[in-house]
Amino acid sequence: MDPSSIKQNNRTIYILESPEISLSNTTLLSFDLYRRSSAIMLQICLDSLTNCPYESPKLDSKVFWREGESILLPTKTKKVYFVATQWKRFKWLAIDNIVLNKGLGCKGREAAASAAAAGTPNSNSNSSKIEEIRKFFRKQRIEN
Repeated sequence: MDPSSIKQNNRTIYILESPEISLSNTTLLSFDLYRRSSAIMLQICLDSLTNCPYESPKLDSKVFWREGESILLPTKTKKVYFVATQWKRFKWLAIDNIVLNKGLGCKGREAAASAAAAGTPNSNSNSSKIEEIRKFFRKQRIEN
């Protein structure tokens, strides 16, 4: 058995624990999540394994990679736990691109980078970058 897993009631629980953190502001934790089965789920718990404000969304059979999943971490947060609960063997998930942001999540940073790459050298380039980021987030709200 994996040393980071626990067997309990025919489930295997895997826990990834952060080092202790100190936040000066409410901070966005964003990540990408890969999952192909509802026989495994992910929770994100803050400071203890009983305070888990994030749970992986219902499985969509056409979407395996969920990019830009996120959760707001209150300033008082000291620890973050990623908890994967597996009900059947050989059902796995993956977590990638874990980022602590004080503003934009992973997708927002990508939009900012693409806006910067498409920017023009004139004095309006900052406002055009900001507008490009706003358009990106409007599009995300419509699609979701």
